[in-house]
Amino acid sequence: MKEKALIFDVKRDCSEDGPGIRTTVFFKGCPMSCVWCQNPEGINPKPGFSFNEAVCTSPDCGNPCIPVCQAKCLMNTSPIHAINTSCTRCERCFPVCPAKALEPVGRWVTVEELLYEVCIDNPFYTSSGGGVTLSGGEPTFQMEFIGRFLQALKKEGIHTAIETCGYFSYRHFQEQALPFLDIIYFDLKLADDASSLNYTGRSNRCIFENFSRLAEESNVPIVPR
Repeated sequence: MKEKALIFDVKRDCSEDGPGIRTTVFFKGCPMSCVWCQNPEGINPKPGFSFNEAVCTSPDCGNPCIPVCQAKCLMNTSPIHAINTSCTRCERCFPVCPAKALEPVGRWVTVEELLYEVCIDNPFYTSSGGGVTLSGGEPTFQMEFIGRFLQALKKEGIHTAIETCGYFSYRHFQEQALPFLDIIYFDLKLADDASSLNYTGRSNRCIFENFSRLAEESNVPIVPR
């Protein structure tokens, strides 16, 4: 579905994801699996669901979610055991959950739909020197889409930023995203390659190579984190 991107959140009035007042778009899917991930719901590149055990009223509610689940993601235990990885997003469980303990994670959007959503706050960007930040997950995991989205943002005169783990194809990033970025927040996680493999599931060689090349070849400000 290259015409659309899978996102799992859009947060407004952000002040920590770049200069000024910003809207941050969280893209779903990440090539890394950091043990400390702040947004673990954004790792899986497919739509899924979240289960809030604290508000679940099972078994008092009668467990209406279990029989309607086509993929058998929900097991009749106390409390209910949710198996997110097998979810096919039939979405039958969400409306029948009386406590709203089950919520969808991830929705498909076009460039036009997402642009309309973030442009609502354009007056705040203008007055504060803010803009739109792409985060995740890992936004470069959906490189083709973010390239078109960033280009659309620049046509609207909106300041753009990206938060990236740096694990991407440099050529694709250089061609599709870099020309439309005003600032890059680069997350350098671990200096030791063995530790990187152990705690993130990926070697850091590609990450440091990309960081070095961007620092040497690009005029876009890079902020290591």
